[in-house]
Amino acid sequence: MSILVRARLHGLLRLIVDDPEGTCDVVLAPESNVNDFLDRIDARNKAWIVSVNGTLRRGEHKLENGDETDCYPQLNGG
Repeated sequence: MSILVRARLHGLLRLIVDDPEGTCDVVLAPESNVNDFLDRIDARNKAWIVSVNGTLRRGEHKLENGDETDCYPQLNGG
């Protein structure tokens, strides 16, 4: 059994996936968390902000089938 998570990548993180919109579906093992998800899409050290279903979450947050994530890179300003 596995879970399916929808990922929306923003900014330069969009370059990780083939979709120009930065969207992809990710299949994960049950009991996977945000860190597992980031490892799967090779964004562990690239994504600084991750929301799950509209709520900011830390790496140990457990994901569930059908969750929707938004991932943002580090924001720079001046």
